[in-house]
Amino acid sequence: MNAGCTAPDSAAPTYTPYPTYTPLPTHTPHPTITPHPTITPHPTITPTILPTNTPLPTSTPKPTPTARVIIVTATPIPTSTKPLPTSTPNIYARLNRGNDYVDKGNYEKAVLEYTKAIKLEPDNWDAYWGRASSYSELGNYENAISDLDQAIQLNPEHSVSYNDRGYYYRMLGDDNRALEDYSEALKLNPSSAVSWSNRGQTYHAIGEYRTAILDYDAAISIDSENADHYLNRGISKSWSGVPYFENHEAAIVDFTKAIELDPLNAVAYYFRGNSYDWLMDLEGDMEHYHAMVADNKRACNLRSSYC
Repeated sequence: MNAGCTAPDSAAPTYTPYPTYTPLPTHTPHPTITPHPTITPHPTITPTILPTNTPLPTSTPKPTPTARVIIVTATPIPTSTKPLPTSTPNIYARLNRGNDYVDKGNYEKAVLEYTKAIKLEPDNWDAYWGRASSYSELGNYENAISDLDQAIQLNPEHSVSYNDRGYYYRMLGDDNRALEDYSEALKLNPSSAVSWSNRGQTYHAIGEYRTAILDYDAAISIDSENADHYLNRGISKSWSGVPYFENHEAAIVDFTKAIELDPLNAVAYYFRGNSYDWLMDLEGDMEHYHAMVADNKRACNLRSSYC
């Protein structure tokens, strides 16, 4: 934006630009957690003595315990060859308690319950994933990443683990590793609008605005009712440089759509006002000036930091 934008006529007030806004990455809120069912121990099976040279019947593998979150992936998750735990019946109670504490926002106690579950069954990836999520809510992204490293090692087909670890890397300022994780999440689940949007925000953060726009296009094609996708795409368009006029006009279309979906979105009003400011400088007409003033006022009313 041009510094110190002035209205086309002397009667109009002097416009002071607002500080550059860097949008925070959106993160998928925790889904509603379905408690694990009570596990009934399998009855003791008396082996049958088969005749000589008769092959033993192939045993049917026991189902893997239900995870907290069901994610549709591009490739099927391989069936584990490990038997279900028989000596740690309390692990499911620990996981459920941890999930309950997450729902209540008590992340410190959730960490304690997930830790007890891990002590009972060190190879339970769901416990590591749950504890990582709780650590992130407490701002402890280093521990969250460490737990997701373990969860991914135990279950490399869980796309949400890569998406979440990418977010934690972003919060620590490591955009390159965040891009790697978001890309891996999209290989496993290309229908995740959240992962497309998160990767788009990361490309924007490193100045790859046109690549970011492509990722937002993909997110919108999957979830066309999410205001943040249009808002973020509009910001990338407005920052993508020449041709300024066309890019800001396209950005205004996206900001307007975001406001249509979320009429109380102060950020969308603020950035639309910035784009109107650019068009006013390029064309020098009062129509864009009045639109800029109206959007700036609306953004200020919705969020005092924009005043």
